Amino acid sequence: NALSVLSMYYLGSRFGGRYVGLLTAVMTAFSLIFLQRGEASWYADATLFQFIAPLGMALFIEALRQRNWIPYAVLAAIVNGLTVWYWGSFTFLVNAYGAYAILLSIYVLYRLYRGRVIPLHVTDGFSVDPVNALGTYILTYLGFAAFLAMTPRYRLHAVLGLGALGTLAMILALVAIVVVLLERFGMRKLVTASKYIIAAAVIFVAVIIALALSGVPVLVHIPGGKYLAALFPTARSALVQSVAEHSPSTAHQLLATTGYTLPFEVIGLTYTLSTVDAAGLLLSVTSVSSVYFASSEAWLTMLMFAWLPVAAYGLYLIIRFVSRRGVDAVGLLTMAIVAALFAISIMVIAQAGIPIAAAPQQIVSTTQPAIPSSDWLDALYWIQYNTPKASVLASWWDYGYWLAIMGNRTSLADNSTVNGTQIALIASAFTTTNVTKALELLHSVGANYVVVFMPYMAFPITVPSPMSALSIGGSSQSYVALCGLYPEYPTGGDFVKSYWMSTISGNSPEYTNTHILSAAEIVYSTPSGGVNTLNLYVPLTNTTLYRLLFDLEAPAYSLDVDQCLVQLRSMTTATPFTLPLWLFNTWPTYSQSSSSSSSSIHLIMTFQPILGQQLVPPPFVGTNTTLLNELYYTWFYGNWISPPPGFQLVYVSRPNGWVLVYKINYSILNKQ
Repeated sequence: NALSVLSMYYLGSRFGGRYVGLLTAVMTAFSLIFLQRGEASWYADATLFQFIAPLGMALFIEALRQRNWIPYAVLAAIVNGLTVWYWGSFTFLVNAYGAYAILLSIYVLYRLYRGRVIPLHVTDGFSVDPVNALGTYILTYLGFAAFLAMTPRYRLHAVLGLGALGTLAMILALVAIVVVLLERFGMRKLVTASKYIIAAAVIFVAVIIALALSGVPVLVHIPGGKYLAALFPTARSALVQSVAEHSPSTAHQLLATTGYTLPFEVIGLTYTLSTVDAAGLLLSVTSVSSVYFASSEAWLTMLMFAWLPVAAYGLYLIIRFVSRRGVDAVGLLTMAIVAALFAISIMVIAQAGIPIAAAPQQIVSTTQPAIPSSDWLDALYWIQYNTPKASVLASWWDYGYWLAIMGNRTSLADNSTVNGTQIALIASAFTTTNVTKALELLHSVGANYVVVFMPYMAFPITVPSPMSALSIGGSSQSYVALCGLYPEYPTGGDFVKSYWMSTISGNSPEYTNTHILSAAEIVYSTPSGGVNTLNLYVPLTNTTLYRLLFDLEAPAYSLDVDQCLVQLRSMTTATPFTLPLWLFNTWPTYSQSSSSSSSSIHLIMTFQPILGQQLVPPPFVGTNTTLLNELYYTWFYGNWISPPPGFQLVYVSRPNGWVLVYKINYSILNKQ
């Protein structure tokens, strides 16, 4: 999105002159607002929006500055309307223009009824006709409406939902234009007589907005889903909460994004609002509202493009103030502070950019911490060349784009998270313990394959031998060495995401924490004789997803497991056991018991975790420990070698075995 520097220069120069434009362009080149999604190899429509939106706003301001304003207003309408095709956040733009038009209309009507001259101007003193300003807005609104009407995804009715504030602003702007024209044609009595009608119209608009905010749709309505979540963070659904970039921004994140520009922004906002600058009002409204949405969802900092021209104007005001004072103590101190802010901010931005530049592409570093792995590339290559072209793949939405684009196959859910119903269906299929129900749900959407992902680490551990109680043989039989599989290390797989799958499928967070997965603490002995403690998640139920993830056939193809087995064979203090086990798997343990009435020895076999394991204190309230104990009994070392019925493991990714591809066989449904 390097072209954004040019459109931002044009926006800054139309607002405050060429010096403000140059400062805006420099700030844009170093701003995280543009760099976070605009670096090389990141392909997204949001970066196109960041080029088009400033250009459209610059043309809007250009129309305010021109006496022959209609051609520029039409251009502004077309360019702004194009944002409908680039990014769903065009809704922010159309409503930001609407908020500007509402404030401007109220100001014009207020000054008109006060009988005073309406002093509208732009930064350099150029006077602005109120009809020009409001007419430019109406044309811009019509541009948005036209592109919405041409887009099958939205259609024209979207102006009553996604563009609700813009629609109300258009009505109020028309009223204001009519009143201004009546005044100009000497119909003052009509203007005075219509004040009650105008007041009623303003009250009507306010009531419509209030009803929409309260959930009562009259004429306009508040959109749902991601849009509602951005507007009201407390109204987020489980699906929206499961997307990391939809989480609220912290104060540290916002300060890191705005950096040194914050004090200049305050100065720019204060000056433009105090001088009733028509262009400054538009940028101020857009800037302030973008901060609200950026604080609501972290990724919406990309909407803060209007922040930079206002900050550049604030810096320009300081420079102009110093230059007019000449060289004195105040001027030198001011310039020293400005220079220090620039130097510190550039250092901070540079330091933040180093890890971003050093990090590998996301598809080869999908974990936290980012450990480079070609598992996904390998799996996608196999899918593309070894599955029928008409195949439909079920996976969690995180991987939908990869499967559709690089795998060249149809995915049932993707990163747009638009189809919440289908995502909830996949979540239900994954988190149910009824395999038949899971197959029926997947069959209803035509899935042929299931793709699951879970990173894990294999390392050698020693555990007490099941036969140690018999005291048979040498000491080497007292302990067994095997490869322990540590799930979600590094983290980022479907196991840890199963929390959100459970809540999206309809389970409460409390139920999920007590019946689906829980935290656990594991204490184990190292081959060197030491003791280590691990914190990890453990499954609490036998869901379809868990049976797919923890299938013990898959680790046999892992390079990490192969390397662990090599280490096992070099050990001499314990008997090697070549079958790897998950750290929460159970292990048969024998103990002796003698009867008082007989001299015979009784052997008692119980199933216990291969490592000492307990729920982390304090445990979640309501944890079903009886269910957990029963689960340990079924998860012994030989029970989880095969996947659930109806799912055939057809591919394990290389080198680590983190991505598993299962082919679905629905014939099991016909046998029941």
